Formats: sequence, structure tokens, C-alpha cells
Amino acid sequence: MWINRIFIFLWITPICLYADSSQILLEWKEIVGVNKYKFQLKDQDSELIKDKELETNKIDLKLSPGSYKYRVGSILSATNTTWNNWKTFLVLPQYKKEKEDEAPINIEWEPDPEINDYNFQVRDLENKIVFEKNLTGTKASFRLFPGKYEYRLKALKKDGKLGFTDWKSFLVKFGMPSITTPRRVKYSLDELEKDVVIEGKNFDPDMKVSISSKDEAIPVDYKVFNDKTLHLKFNVPNKKNSSYDVTLENPGLKPFKKENYITEKIPLDWIRLKVTARSAILPGWGQKYRGDKKWHAYAYPAILIPGALLYFNAINQNASAQKDYNSNLMNQILLGSSSNQLATILSLQTMQSRSVVNTSYAQANTIGLVLVGIYALNLVDAFLFHNYSKPIEISNYGFQFQFLAYQQRIGLNSSTSYELGFSYRF
Repeated sequence: MWINRIFIFLWITPICLYADSSQILLEWKEIVGVNKYKFQLKDQDSELIKDKELETNKIDLKLSPGSYKYRVGSILSATNTTWNNWKTFLVLPQYKKEKEDEAPINIEWEPDPEINDYNFQVRDLENKIVFEKNLTGTKASFRLFPGKYEYRLKALKKDGKLGFTDWKSFLVKFGMPSITTPRRVKYSLDELEKDVVIEGKNFDPDMKVSISSKDEAIPVDYKVFNDKTLHLKFNVPNKKNSSYDVTLENPGLKPFKKENYITEKIPLDWIRLKVTARSAILPGWGQKYRGDKKWHAYAYPAILIPGALLYFNAINQNASAQKDYNSNLMNQILLGSSSNQLATILSLQTMQSRSVVNTSYAQANTIGLVLVGIYALNLVDAFLFHNYSKPIEISNYGFQFQFLAYQQRIGLNSSTSYELGFSYRF
């Protein structure tokens, strides 16, 4: 039976708490004369995820599976808070057995001419019957979850008497273990010890676990809660820029290795640079990488790509207009100062083509400046407009853009103006 809510009393001595529920109520003993408390909670990556001042001696938490550390401080004055030691507790994922985890089993026995029918029984280590079937043959086929079991035959003899065999043990072996938790385990050098909850498949109770790199092996304490949940506890290595493999080995099977699964936590300033570098390569990529909302990340390429097409179109128009202008100007020079009608027409065409050259140049220059501005804004947004002191998560702020183009035609001349508007929501 799974508990929907777990209630925990915290006393003075450090304890390790295990909870099978994501809804947790933490309560500690009240201290005489203290009216306010400071509660801090760190997640499995040692990120501070809750820092709250309380006027009561309890707090309600909703947590995903993992390892957590907390501490409670007694606020004695505005500048004086007395803290207890950090304590660890684990939130385990709800365990469910799936049909796909069962393995096919076939058990056969020698026939007995004195027996007509059999009743086949299987029990687990808690003496609970997990399979039972009446048979006329000498073979039983069924499916069971990995583990240790016992079976026996209850036989009906021809003389009408019942016969029982002794219970015989058999083992349903686990397959090769694997780790399904996608996020790597991260540690920081200021930690002394690390507790980690790992989810996976085929965790045998007798499974061996090791943590190692090319240079060293780290001693690890571990506990298999069930075939899908594993708890690791190890001392943090005192090495920078190191990563370690986790190896799982079930009895009689090939080891499973998760390479570089334990690694040093990247400093937040380095994350800021990674985000900015991505946005420099492809505007909006860094914003998407750090978890901004889709419209925020896609706004930059959605504006810059059409803007780039407009820019190259204006450049082509300018080049074509410049070619027409040079041609008209050359024809006008060849005609000289003649005052005939042809010379007048060429003069008008030259003036018109010159106007188009100036207009298209101004258009290309304006669009180019707008594109440079948006690109620079993308970099500033990636570098500055995010709280990098906290773990990367979806942000609720961003820019809103509006890009408009106006075209005016007066006689033979035309001009285009552009407007860019944006607002920033904090």
C-alpha cells in the first residue's frame, strides 16, 4: 500500500529519511523562545531549491524522486540565525511491476504411473502462493518476475490418496541491468559525501555496483530497494574536471557500464558562456538551451531569417538599379549636350534610376542595422537577461517584437520605411 502523504518529525540528531511518496510534510520540535525558522533544501545536484522563512515549525513539500538535503535554522534576531546540520532523506519513485518484466518459465518432471493428475504450486520467499494450476501432463509453463521461488507437486494417486513432494527452490534470473535516469549525477568539490537515487531496470538484490575512471575507483555504498530503484552513497573525489563511469553487474551476466555518468558540476558562469555561444552561432539556440519558452527562443530566428531575405533582396535591387543608372548615365554622356527629345528622356531616366539607387541603398542599410541590432539584442539577452544563480529552468520573461514595413510612392520615386518595436517583461 502506497502512502499518499508522509509525516516526519525532525529531532536534534541527524537522521536519514526514506519516503515512498512525493507529498511530504516535514515537522520539527519547537524551540522555546523561537518564533521564526529558516528552512533550506538542496536537491540531488546540490542546488538550493528552497530557501524560506517560516513562522511555524513545519513545511509541506512536493518533491520528485531523488536525494535531498535540508537544514533548519532558528532565527534569533535579524542578523543571527543558528543552523542545525544538513540531513539527508530520499524520495523513492512509486514501484510498479510491469507485465513486460516477467520471464517465461518451464518446469518438467518425470512421469509417475501411479499418478493421474497434478496440482502444481509456486510460492515466493514470503510463502505466498503466486502460481497454481491443475495439470494432466508433466510440464508447467508460466511467467514470473525475477526472484527466488519454490515449487511442489500435489498429486492425486490412482488409489485415491494425495501425495506431496517437498518444496524445491528455483531462481528466475534478472536480465542485464540498465540505468534509465537520463540526467547525469553532478557533484561539486565543496561536498564531502554524495547521496543519489537512480532509476533503472533489472536491479538484482545481489547486483554489484562500482564507480571508476581510468585513473581511480571510488568506494561506494549502495542499496537495491527493488529491481528499478538503486541508492548510491560515495565520497566526493577531490579532482577537478573529472568524470566517472558507473558499472552494474548482475550475477552471471555481462556488466553494464554507464560512461561519464558521474561528473563535476559545471560552474554557473560557464553555463552563461555556453548559452551565449550558442546564441552567437544561431540566434535563439542559447535561449532554447537554457529552457526559455518556445516563443521567446524562436522569436529571434523568426525575425532574423525573413529580415535577412529582405536585406539580400534590397542588395540585389541596389545592384540592379546601379547597373541601370550607369547605363543611362553613359548614354547621356554619349549624346552630349543635345537638347533633342531623346536626350531629355535619357536625363529623366538617369534621374529616376539614381533615385532608385539611393532608395534601395537606404533600404539595405536600414534593414542591415535592424538585423545587427536584433542579433546584438539576442546576445545581450543570452548573457544578461537570465538568473544564472539558480538552476536552468523555464523562464517567464522575454521580448515581444513587432516589425513593420511601409512603402510610399510619389510620382516616379518610391521609398520604404521600417519600424521595429519591442518590450521586455520582467
